[in-house]
Order: sequence, then structure tokens, then C-alpha cells
Amino acid sequence: MFQYRQVLARLRRGDSDREIARGKYMGRRQLAALRVVAAREGWLDPATALPEDAAIAAAFGAPRRAASTISTLETHRALIADWVGQGVSGVAIHGALKRNHDYTGSYSSVYRMVVAISGSALPDATMPLLFAPAEAAQVDSAPVRCWWTRPSVLHDAPVLHLNRRLLGIAARPVGVLL
Repeated sequence: MFQYRQVLARLRRGDSDREIARGKYMGRRQLAALRVVAAREGWLDPATALPEDAAIAAAFGAPRRAASTISTLETHRALIADWVGQGVSGVAIHGALKRNHDYTGSYSSVYRMVVAISGSALPDATMPLLFAPAEAAQVDSAPVRCWWTRPSVLHDAPVLHLNRRLLGIAARPVGVLL
């Protein structure tokens, strides 16, 4: 409603539709429709107060909606929910619907349905892991540069990363990897 009130104020000052459209409040077609309604309701007279938001909303009625807001996939919602629960991708769901259920809609419709179903699912619960000092270590299998070999040689050996703060050990140089 703020946008309509701003445009009405500018129309009352005498600004043209092009000037108001340049201000990015609304396009010229919608401005022309607003000017017609404002003239009919008497809102363009600077001597009168600007109308209340409820009066503006009543003059323009309910916003337009699409002819059909019901998805073509509603009949397959339970099947898609099962597939989403099993971790099947949207592309695979779309392909299966086309092959097995004669679905002629777009992938975008399937994507919107998958997002809607995924959004309604509860997230996996997480639990913080708390450890006492010297109680935890992390093992990582990554390429390691060993100081006793040539610098260009990498070894795929498990490396034990110890968190010195958790273990309560002072930081000191280590010459051998565990």
C-alpha cells in the first residue's frame, strides 16, 4: 500500500506517468489504471486527504491469481514423497513419471514439488560431541609429504591428527608422523 500512496501523492502533485514510471514505483500501464480509479474515487484532489490503506485495497479488489494454482503433480504427491524419502534425484523422478505415468509436465514442476516435500520434512537432529582432554583424536587418510622422502613423493598413509589443546600437550615440533 505504501507504493500506491506514494504514487497517489505524486499524481496529486501533477507528475506525469512517465516521470513516476522512471521512479520505478510501477509501470505506465498500471499507473494509467491507478489514475482512472483515483479520478473515479476523487483521490486526485489535493484538498482532500489521502485515502486509507483499506480504501485503496477495496478499490482495487483482490490481486489476480493464476487460472490454476493446483499442481499437475498433486495426483502423484505420495509417490514423489516416497521417492524423495529414498533420496531419488528430481531428474530421475521426472524421467520415471514421464516413462511410467505418462506425465507431460516440465521438470520445473517436479522440482517445485520436490522442494515443497523436502521443506516439510523434519531435519536430521544433530548432537554436539563433547570430549574431555586426551579423550579424542581424528584419523584422516590423506596424501602426506614425509620429511624422510623426496619432496615430490606423496604417500597415501593414514595420519593421526591430535588436537593439542584437547590433549593438554604443549605445542612442540614433531619429527615423525604417527
